[in-house]
Amino acid sequence: MINTFHTSLPPPPVPPRLGHRRSEPRQNSPLVWFLSVVLVLHMIVTLLGFIYLFQRSNQGNQISQLEARADKLSSERLHQPLAHMSLKNNNPTCTVEDKVPCVLVWNNDHSVRVNVDTEGPSRLKIKQTGYYYVYSQVTFSKRDVKTSPQNSIIKSTDQSLRETHNKKDEVLLDSYCSVGYTSQCSAFQGGIFKLEQDEELYVRVTNLTWVSPDWNSTFFGLYKLPNDL
Repeated sequence: MINTFHTSLPPPPVPPRLGHRRSEPRQNSPLVWFLSVVLVLHMIVTLLGFIYLFQRSNQGNQISQLEARADKLSSERLHQPLAHMSLKNNNPTCTVEDKVPCVLVWNNDHSVRVNVDTEGPSRLKIKQTGYYYVYSQVTFSKRDVKTSPQNSIIKSTDQSLRETHNKKDEVLLDSYCSVGYTSQCSAFQGGIFKLEQDEELYVRVTNLTWVSPDWNSTFFGLYKLPNDL
């Protein structure tokens, strides 16, 4: 016999399967958003600060290098070789007829020298090799209608030849007064020359008796140009 059972109640619900539960969408918390913004701003500020400090460091190094170079140049220029020699009143008598160089003698009491040596009373001796501006002025106070008074700057170089030393003279500059001057005339000259260590310079004139004894009007000098020019 078949027994059947009928009921009007609904069947029990099916239990949910694991792993198939539908998750609800998460909502961003205001605190999380705020912390994210702060973190990004912090990173940007840190990066900008690093760049700023790096640039300041480079600028500081460049300024320090410039200051060191300026101090070095100031120190070098303070001790740059120079000389300004004034005439000695009692120059020896010398004329063209004597057939010897008529060389001017300088007065050390009215002269200035820095890092330049002297060789005797009439010569300047170079201590540092370099380019120099060399100048001279000679004022002549006596008239001569036949010969033009001449003012020459001479460079003298030692030439070693075996065991003997000979001096080789070279005219660097020449200047003249006109033949027909009446009372006084000044012959000035100047130029830039490469001078070597131990070379000597002196001033030669036509006749020492024509030279004015005023030490302010007859002089001779030089100064070394900076190495960075």
